Amino acid sequence: MSINDGVRFAIQAFHQLGTAFSPIQCLELMCTYSIKDWIDPGFQQLIKIPLWSISQEDTVRIGPIIYNALVITRAHINRLCASLAFCPPSIVNDPSCGLLASCSFGWEHDWWNGVAHRLLHPDLDLSTQDVLQELAATQPSGVCNLCHQKTVQWITEKETFKKEEEYIDEAIVALSAWQETGKIPQLC
Repeated sequence: MSINDGVRFAIQAFHQLGTAFSPIQCLELMCTYSIKDWIDPGFQQLIKIPLWSISQEDTVRIGPIIYNALVITRAHINRLCASLAFCPPSIVNDPSCGLLASCSFGWEHDWWNGVAHRLLHPDLDLSTQDVLQELAATQPSGVCNLCHQKTVQWITEKETFKKEEEYIDEAIVALSAWQETGKIPQLC
């Protein structure tokens, strides 16, 4: 049995354990043993961890390239959340709505007093997709059902709330390319 056989055996054993690893362990092992399949799940888990809770030891373990991708992706997501929170989409009124002013006021009131808080709250572990799902499931007070449905449909079709996933996917693609080529990713 050669060293390469031992490494392959260890990687197979790691695959069987799968999610038993923390994202830090997963990405550390991914770098050490070139387990490319672990970039996606490791980074998907890592991005959910608040930056302040990642120790200096953890940053050393995952390395500066992964940490840099994490920080840049987090910055994009934070900017997206701030932008969504402070620029509420206008309500899309249903043509049959007889309460246009009430619906508009209710929508804006609920946005500023609910949605914006959830997007910006530092202790909530909500993605923009989570907030969109909550928005779809919760009827804002003063907004008729038809206007609420039309507005949520318009927001969903606009796909602004999916930008977070795009930022994460972009980082994963860049890290995968780095693993393949050794070229340091340029995330902007």
